[in-house]
Amino acid sequence: MSMLSIEPSSLSLSLTLGLTLGLSACQSLPKQPHLSESQALSARVNALYQENSVSGDQSNKARINNTDLVAAISEQNNIHPELSGYHPIVTGANAFASRSILTDMATRNIDIQYYIWHDDQAGQLLLKDLWEAAERGVIVRLLLDDFNNNAQFDQHLLRFASHPNIAVRIINPLMHRKFQALNFVTGLPRINRRMHNKSMTFDKQITVIGGRNIGNEYLSNDQNSQFADLDVLLIGKVVADIDNSFTSYWSAPISFDIETLVTLDKGTTSNFLIGLDKLDEDEKSNSRSSLAIYKTAVEDSSIDVDLVNKRVPFRWTDMQFLSDDVGKLK
Repeated sequence: MSMLSIEPSSLSLSLTLGLTLGLSACQSLPKQPHLSESQALSARVNALYQENSVSGDQSNKARINNTDLVAAISEQNNIHPELSGYHPIVTGANAFASRSILTDMATRNIDIQYYIWHDDQAGQLLLKDLWEAAERGVIVRLLLDDFNNNAQFDQHLLRFASHPNIAVRIINPLMHRKFQALNFVTGLPRINRRMHNKSMTFDKQITVIGGRNIGNEYLSNDQNSQFADLDVLLIGKVVADIDNSFTSYWSAPISFDIETLVTLDKGTTSNFLIGLDKLDEDEKSNSRSSLAIYKTAVEDSSIDVDLVNKRVPFRWTDMQFLSDDVGKLK
């Protein structure tokens, strides 16, 4: 009589493989990546600028262009129709302030794409700024890579996207949202293809682009680590190229609306502002808070006044924008 014995380690390995294969079999990405609501939001953005381009409709042009920021930038663009203007943003404080202030100045739409958006004070403050812009009627589209997200941040993004003027998409998403280590077993090599693009474009007129992601360590407010990096403020012809690149990534079939990937956890708030826990913790701190540091950065910046009064010393040159084709991520 023969008997088959199984060592404990072999049994454990078999159970692990079985569990992994079982989870892999029942997990797949949604067949429809783009919901009708976010598609309608993009159609609203297109309609805004189509109205502005209709020849002879001076009333629409006057209504849409009637902002100090757009007027100031348009005047400079008209002087250099075939060139692009750039201005370096050297310090982290100015990098945060520029993004925050331009968000407050936008009147039509803001398009954002980032590789990393941390769920810390910087990340939550800028989400709050964008929410307040949406409250004013600005259309906000946020596209994020998924590699550095987590389940808690998914919940923030889901609440954020609940605003009728906001859409959030995740590009090349991980299938396993809460047990992310499983993706390295079931999703390679796909999950190794990531989007590193970083830009915030306001009213299709001005953009912040460069090496910085969104987080305390990138915006010079982390006590343990600092990233030396550079952004540039861009206006002129190149902004249209950046806008076209964003559109190609945003509309790609591998960019999924956050609502197709995540559901709100039971027992958690559905209110976006109440859910910003990092800001609440910071306000209760007795030390000089991160909020105070960022507030000071905004108060010390004159980027809004300088832009409106055409005092930002843009350097004008022939500029070419290059980005990877989104098809490389498939």
